[in-house]
Amino acid sequence: MWSKILVCLLVGLAAASQPAWKPNTEYVYEISGRTLSGFDDKSNDYSGIFIQGELSVRPQNDGHLSAKLRNLEYAEHQDEFDDGWDTDIDDSDLKYQKMPYTQQPFQLLMKNGAIYDIVVSKQVPTWEANLLKSFASQLQLDVNGENLMSSRYNQLPEGDDIDAVFKTMEETVTGRVETMYELNPLPEHILQSHPELVPMDHLVTDKDDIIEVVKHKNYSNYEQLPAYHYGLSNMDSDSEPGTNQMNEYMARSTFTRAIITGDLKQHIIQSSITVNKIAVSPTFNSEQKAMVISALNFTLSEVKSSSSAHPNPSNPQRLGGLVYEYNNGFEADNNVQPRKQLETYGDRMERSSASSASSSSSSSSSSSSSSSSSSEEDSQKQYKKSQYNRLRRSVANEQQAASSSSSSSSSSSSSSSEEDWQQDEPKLNEPSQSPLLPFFVGYRGNAIKLSDKIDIQRDAKKLAQEIAKDLQEPEDIPDEQTLEKYTILIQLARTMDEKEMKQVASQLYAKEEGEKRDAWKVYRDAVAEAGTGPALLCIQEWIQNKKIEGEEAAQVIAALAESVREPTDAFMKAFFALTKSQAVESQTFLNNSAILCYANLVRNVYVSRDDSEAEYPVNAFGKFNSKEGRQFVEGEYLEHLEKKLQQAVQRADSHQILVYIRALGNTGHRKILKAFRPYFEGDKQVSQFQRLQMVIALDKLVDVKPQVARSVLYKIYQNPSEEEEIRVAAVYQLMRAVPPASMLQRMAEYTNYDNDDHVNAAVKSWIESAADLEGEEYEELASKAQAALPLLTEELYSIQLSQAYIRSRVVDEINVMYSHALETIGSDDSYYPQGLLYAFSTSLNGADNDVVLAEALVSSVDELTNVLDQQLKETHEDEQQKKQATSGENKQYSSKSIIEKLKMQFEEREQLEGAIRLSLGEAEHYFTFNNHTLDQIPEVIKDLENRLKKGKKISYTKFVNKHESTIAVPTVMGFPAIFQYEMPTVIRVEGEIKMHAQPDISNGDLLQVPDSVHLEGEIEVVVSSKVQSSLSFFTPHNHQQHYVGYDKNIHVYIPIKSKAELDLQNEKISVEIEPLEPKEETDIVHYSTVPYVAQQDILDLEPVSESDKYEIVQDDDLDEMEVTFGKHHTGMEFSFEYESDEPLQLRRWLHEQFHSEDLISTLLLSPAYDDDLAYTNFNLTYNGHQSSAHRVHINLNYESEEYDEKERPEKPINWSQLPQEQDQRAKHFLEAAASKIHSADVDVIDAEVEFKGDEKYHYYATAAYANSPVDKKSRVLAYVERSSSSSQAKPYKVTLDSRGETPNTNGLDYEFARKFDPKTTNEIRLTYGRDYQNSAKVNIKAELTQSDERKQYLDHTADAQQCKRDIQEGNRQLPVCANVTAEANLLDQVSLKVEYSQIGERTHEYVRHGYQLLSHLLYEYIEENEVDMSGMHERGQLEVNIDFEPDLSSLNITVDSKSIDIQVVDLPLSEIEQQIYVAHPVFSVYERVLGELYQNQVYWPFCTIDKHAISTFDNVTYDAELSQDWSVVFHYVPDYAKHHDVSPYQQRHQMQVEEHVVLARGKQHKEIKITVRAPETDAKLIEIDLKPGQSGAPKVSVNQKEQKYDQQQAAHIQDGYIQIYELPNQEAKIEIGDDYYVIYDGERAKITVVDDKFNDALRGLCGTFDNDDSTDFTAPENCILSEPEEFIESYTLNGKQPSPDRKCVPEEQRYVSVVSPRDLGERSQSESRQSHQKQSGGCTKHQTQYQEDGRQVCFSTHPLPACKSSCRAKNTISKSVPVHCIEKNNVAELWMKQIDKGANPDFSLKAVHRNIQYEVPQHCE
Repeated sequence: MWSKILVCLLVGLAAASQPAWKPNTEYVYEISGRTLSGFDDKSNDYSGIFIQGELSVRPQNDGHLSAKLRNLEYAEHQDEFDDGWDTDIDDSDLKYQKMPYTQQPFQLLMKNGAIYDIVVSKQVPTWEANLLKSFASQLQLDVNGENLMSSRYNQLPEGDDIDAVFKTMEETVTGRVETMYELNPLPEHILQSHPELVPMDHLVTDKDDIIEVVKHKNYSNYEQLPAYHYGLSNMDSDSEPGTNQMNEYMARSTFTRAIITGDLKQHIIQSSITVNKIAVSPTFNSEQKAMVISALNFTLSEVKSSSSAHPNPSNPQRLGGLVYEYNNGFEADNNVQPRKQLETYGDRMERSSASSASSSSSSSSSSSSSSSSSSEEDSQKQYKKSQYNRLRRSVANEQQAASSSSSSSSSSSSSSSEEDWQQDEPKLNEPSQSPLLPFFVGYRGNAIKLSDKIDIQRDAKKLAQEIAKDLQEPEDIPDEQTLEKYTILIQLARTMDEKEMKQVASQLYAKEEGEKRDAWKVYRDAVAEAGTGPALLCIQEWIQNKKIEGEEAAQVIAALAESVREPTDAFMKAFFALTKSQAVESQTFLNNSAILCYANLVRNVYVSRDDSEAEYPVNAFGKFNSKEGRQFVEGEYLEHLEKKLQQAVQRADSHQILVYIRALGNTGHRKILKAFRPYFEGDKQVSQFQRLQMVIALDKLVDVKPQVARSVLYKIYQNPSEEEEIRVAAVYQLMRAVPPASMLQRMAEYTNYDNDDHVNAAVKSWIESAADLEGEEYEELASKAQAALPLLTEELYSIQLSQAYIRSRVVDEINVMYSHALETIGSDDSYYPQGLLYAFSTSLNGADNDVVLAEALVSSVDELTNVLDQQLKETHEDEQQKKQATSGENKQYSSKSIIEKLKMQFEEREQLEGAIRLSLGEAEHYFTFNNHTLDQIPEVIKDLENRLKKGKKISYTKFVNKHESTIAVPTVMGFPAIFQYEMPTVIRVEGEIKMHAQPDISNGDLLQVPDSVHLEGEIEVVVSSKVQSSLSFFTPHNHQQHYVGYDKNIHVYIPIKSKAELDLQNEKISVEIEPLEPKEETDIVHYSTVPYVAQQDILDLEPVSESDKYEIVQDDDLDEMEVTFGKHHTGMEFSFEYESDEPLQLRRWLHEQFHSEDLISTLLLSPAYDDDLAYTNFNLTYNGHQSSAHRVHINLNYESEEYDEKERPEKPINWSQLPQEQDQRAKHFLEAAASKIHSADVDVIDAEVEFKGDEKYHYYATAAYANSPVDKKSRVLAYVERSSSSSQAKPYKVTLDSRGETPNTNGLDYEFARKFDPKTTNEIRLTYGRDYQNSAKVNIKAELTQSDERKQYLDHTADAQQCKRDIQEGNRQLPVCANVTAEANLLDQVSLKVEYSQIGERTHEYVRHGYQLLSHLLYEYIEENEVDMSGMHERGQLEVNIDFEPDLSSLNITVDSKSIDIQVVDLPLSEIEQQIYVAHPVFSVYERVLGELYQNQVYWPFCTIDKHAISTFDNVTYDAELSQDWSVVFHYVPDYAKHHDVSPYQQRHQMQVEEHVVLARGKQHKEIKITVRAPETDAKLIEIDLKPGQSGAPKVSVNQKEQKYDQQQAAHIQDGYIQIYELPNQEAKIEIGDDYYVIYDGERAKITVVDDKFNDALRGLCGTFDNDDSTDFTAPENCILSEPEEFIESYTLNGKQPSPDRKCVPEEQRYVSVVSPRDLGERSQSESRQSHQKQSGGCTKHQTQYQEDGRQVCFSTHPLPACKSSCRAKNTISKSVPVHCIEKNNVAELWMKQIDKGANPDFSLKAVHRNIQYEVPQHCE
């Protein structure tokens, strides 16, 4: 009796707890579903699967459900769906077949209406279990809030009101994620129009409600999210794979609508439909989307009585929930495995509530007044129904629940739970158990290699051989889908274990070049791209067995590091062991690559958590950023790198030092600061270049921990005593770290006070650039930079100084943002920067892509030149020539004599070091070099030359798969959906090259320029790339995959053979080029974009396009174009074919380029990114069989001549009878151009291009230019002719004869210049046509003048007024005067008179189109009064006048003729445009633009020795009264690093083959002496004396011989190396080669340098020319004076001895503390410092000392007291000091140099060899 009552009670309780299911009842639901792939908004073509069947559900007595599938069928269908994805498809069009499932019943475990687990038979395979979970998910209706989440949006039902909105953490097949419920009564009118929503309406009583339940999943908040992703670290950090939205390119949504009838206590699920959409932009930026749509519908078809539940499943197995099940696809038994059932959200809430209630019971009712949650609880108390009692308790504990929910998106559940549902880490020798991927679970839930159809070794080998075969016909690569085959091979390799991979390798390996070797290369690259543990072990064996070595092995290792899929701790340690192995360390290229790429991998896996979680499949395997891994990095790996760096420093191994610096930097770990700190702070010594590299190596730390990097970088920047290049690098890194606005403002303000122009220029240019950045990514930085802009200095800086050019642009039309940054670290010793950093990147809807990163740095540009010069035979000959010439020489004004007389001291440069870093996409290359490296160049070239003489075969094939990304998630039907993006590329170069030089370029020791070089070769170059982007899903039961995809092919093929003769002695080049197959058709360029839908069997292992169900999505009516060109003009025919469903809009594209603010970047972007998914096919083909010429022969000839003083005789040119032979024609032009010109300099270039074959096509082009330093006449001659043996190619000739007259101008007197007339004229005669007599003729008379308005404007400027004041004081050429003197000769008016005749209709059309384009570009400024060009092809005249505004800020143009009246008004000009358009009689456009860029006041740097003052090259002006003794004004003394084992003075005398000295003396009248020695003077010293003339021009003597010169003829010395001529105003100009010139008028002289070798290489009264005006008063002793009088006296050859009170301060580097314990992440807030020089105040410092003792150098083991540079010792004592002695080598010299600069090397732990007596100060003051 009681047992029956108990049973009834339990049944009643179970029924009450399951509101949707009535006991003893069977519910039968019709199942219908579809999953499709297609372009939802581009076309209606879809491919997919349909399913149908029945599900019978019977409640059990225990409150759970039993269920069974019946008649489950599926049909595959691919077609055009008229009404989109939800088009009704007639069953007759669907060929249904039975779904192969076990037909076992299964159980659904319920709690309060929510399903929390599923029980199936152990015989059920995993794929079927996931299908059952998808069906069960349709019945997951948690209307009673069993898994309620706390949320402010929760609105629960009250009373009889069923409206509700609330959130749950709910399980379905797609994950345990936040789900928003909306409950609403269904309006009756909706039911009338959609009766299918309530199919069993007869079950609805009058008391029942019809309730609509709407669910929407928020995948961004989850506890368990089944997904697989890879390669997404370039995505924005706030985008997580598999969630609702990844930026703008991917979206995922799941929407459920269910209709229930009854009430919330007891109801029936009438229907339920779930629609799951995954939308992706295949190109990341396209507006059109590829989609996978999965829809599953349950409709109640029958409700009937049932006395019992379905039988229990045999061997029941709980699956732990409804979430998609992972499995090991490599196990033959793929049935379900036991899983731990995860605690539900509701369980956790209830447990939390119970805990809260327990804790509050002891504190009575005080909790009723707590916080905001109590108000929510009060509102819920109104709802009295019993099923919500638990719900109220959970809401009352909102804070506890919220804390667990808020962490769900980042650390979704406990680690134990996470490990239970995720896959096991793969063993190192086994493939990973990757879920959701077709090759791993696509064959009935197994890996495909378990299929009988697949033999993994056979198929991998076959694929590699197929690809190799395709490579033999390179132009067929796109058609053969070779690159897609390569990606299939990679996927196959990822499923292979170590044994399988090695066996395939052994079968394919071949040494001899050919098709077999190509197959091995293909497999080699595929294994590297596989990125698995077996791949690592396989590559390790290849390296050990020397199957791959050197650069080849380096590339393989780099590819492996970039492709790692599952970087487990075991994998990382095995990789680390490989980098340390002897086989790797013994090979330089391989060692570098392994060290650096592994450091990058460490950063991606262990250091950057965001990158680690985005790059690797953490949803599948758990986090790889493990605690053990992080401990390995900090406790072992970083210590290893630091130790290696220290060892390299001790060995002074520059290469290893730089590599380990870069490796430490690549890790991006803050602990690298610990390794760098002693070098930053001067406690340990390395070269300044190595310290610079340490700063640059902080780039990755800036990315990972910008706040830590900012702290260190700012302190480096703040130290004004730090080396300028290091400060500049710190500025660049600091800006990338996005400093706070206050820091930027402080830096901007400090540019007004900082004395270092390099640093100021870097700060200013960066802030100005950053203020203009576009895009959300840069919004914060741009805002901060704009706030700092007003605080910047107004100083304009030369491009020679450090500069940053940062640009970003957002192109909304194609959803692309790009940015490029060019940062330079300026040189003091060259116009070229010593450092250059360039980066170009793109962002496509948040998908970032670093296209290129390039860094090139060198310790000194000038020293690089020195080292390279030392490899030249010519340099050694010059040194030997000088040695012979100076043997026994006693010249008192030679450079050597002056150095000895003034006892000059110099700073020895550090040895040359350099580094180049290049990253193209994912591949990074790092090269270092030093003086020893470059010393090996002759030997390397000799070896190469020997091989080229015999014929060097080239065979290079490299496959890469760039930018690979994968995201895979389950659909609501349980089928995995995958988005894959990859870019396979092959680069192949095949051929043979021969070269012979006469004489040899290298003898093994030195290089020389040969007289001639013969080259010949055959070469095939192939670059083929394919973008494969697809969204697909697959059905494991029949291993079919349904695609929607978009492919882009870019293919370039160049097969040529060529011969070349280089006659370097006579400056002639002859080249012959022809196709390898001249009479065959060759596809040169192919470009295509192909959108498609397809279905394919996964087991086919073939490209998708080879499937029978591959369909291109394209319009029926394509835009087509086919053009052939070239044959009539060259005999070689080319064809251009184009077809697309988008029209070719070339005109629009050109318009966009013209209006682009950044043309270079726009050009780079244009072909790369698509704003739609159009079908396009473009081909450029060489049609050999249609060509009448197949070979191109090119001859180039250059000749130049510098004539003497005499005027050249008249040499008329007869355009109708020019010499046909090239040499004679060039000579004819040479003489004709020079005729009637005094001292003419003439250059001629002549080119012949001949197309040879059955017919010949001949082109000639000759151009000559003649001018003179003294004669105002100049001439340009040009001639172009076309002739052919073909009747179809008409002859054509063009002639140009331009005669100009340009006066010389004075250089030293503004008063003269403003009265001088600099008028310039030019007469141009142009003809073109079939022959000279009947050709079109155009005559142009041009006149350039200066307007009176311009003269008046200039004369009233502040500079002109200041100049007049200077003139009154006797100084006519100080900087202000020099500037206005040059500006006084600018020509601001241009008048053109054009006469033309017989120009023809074609020219008329060209002019008309040109004018249309120009008027479009200048539409804002152009005024058209009359434009009628209809009669232009006849005879006519045209006048054009160009007038610049007096301040040159804008110009006006008028064009006037009989039928044309056009005006361009107030066209603005930038500073650069002013230099281009406003002519100067003397300074060319090149000089003017260069002067503007380098901010030179008079185009070139100059120094003036004026009457009473001197202005230096660095623009310091000081009063100067010279004595009657010679003073050194300009002395060329470049610095050198140690090259020879001799003293620095001897080395300088040996290596410095050029000497340039300028001396001056006299007060009122100046005398100038110039001494020159150079190879052009045969190493003899030439003395040039300049003295005031009695009347007229100054007297000029060369080696005591007076020279004759005037304004019409120049004196030529040493074959024109030295030229002397007169300028207007009786000024003498002395030009010394292309190096510098001096203008002299008897009272002053101006020295102007035009060669950058003088940068930072001068001493004397003109300063140091190092861009630092604070060093201009550097005395001969290499210290800096403050008083001009003392400075002048120090350079007077017979001057007084310096006063003992004279204060001369040497430059000194001061190290400061830059790395704090906080920067290292340590808790200590202070750290002791031992170096007293880092403390401010006082005169005493402690300094390590050294003494040289023969071949040894001894260093004090402890710092000794010493006086600072500004103090002196009061008393000294002798002290015996222990020292450590070492051999005098590079290490010793480095330490000595650093000690000289104030550093303190630590020798306290070194052995003491002996004691030495030192004089130590007792007191300093």
